[in-house]
Amino acid sequence: MPITYQQINHSYFLRLDPGDEIISCVKKFCVFHKLRAGTIRGLGAVKSINLGFFEPTTKKYQQQTFEGAFEMTSLTGNISFQNEEVYLHMHATFAGSDYQVFGGHLATAVVSATVELCISKEEGQLNRVFHPQIGLNIWDF
Repeated sequence: MPITYQQINHSYFLRLDPGDEIISCVKKFCVFHKLRAGTIRGLGAVKSINLGFFEPTTKKYQQQTFEGAFEMTSLTGNISFQNEEVYLHMHATFAGSDYQVFGGHLATAVVSATVELCISKEEGQLNRVFHPQIGLNIWDF
């Protein structure tokens, strides 16, 4: 299914539909539009979320999956490039019917109703490189 969007100046406004997976849709969109640097923000309604929490001492992500109906209260991230590929780094917060908020590094999330995203395109290319002492892919200036 193609992604529905509108471009205004250097920003793209995307609407994701039920069943769309956020990370894979944004990555495909960035590849198609040759986006190599930018910022992402959004909100919406999702289900089947996988979040990560980076543990600096072990240099590994703890993963946790959440199933159910959730409001994505905020999504923020950036677009960069590593090893000839688009690299997305996104964090998000969510709330369930109990109004308790949780969040972390977004690994996957499936749209349940709709998700609205704004991608602001920057000119040029922002690169990443793996930093072994930190254990993460960091901006390479």
